Amino acid sequence: MKTSENFKLIWRRWFDACERIAQKEDIFNKEVPWGWHENRPLIRGLYNKADRMWKRGELEQAHELFSKILKTNEGDNIGARYSVKATGEKMDYKEFEMRFTYSDESGSYFKNEELWEWYGEE
Repeated sequence: MKTSENFKLIWRRWFDACERIAQKEDIFNKEVPWGWHENRPLIRGLYNKADRMWKRGELEQAHELFSKILKTNEGDNIGARYSVKATGEKMDYKEFEMRFTYSDESGSYFKNEELWEWYGEE
């Protein structure tokens, strides 16, 4: 099996496991505190699944999952509020990236001031 196929399989298994846990524990109807380190892989897995849906152009499905994630943690440590707003406005992933991120030799970063202004945080 090729390396890229292995990564796809790992991602799919992670997403599937996160969905099973979310359903079994009914997490979308309660708070899932980010402060508990045990919760972070679950929320990250669900967030990454929604992010991939968004990248594929599945805006409604991504919006629904981002909204559920935000509901579990009103403090929004993962930043789902921005994705909820963008997918709610039917903004595609590339447009969001071009508008609110930049890259340099050290990595990729958010343009925080622009993002906060767009979202209404100051």
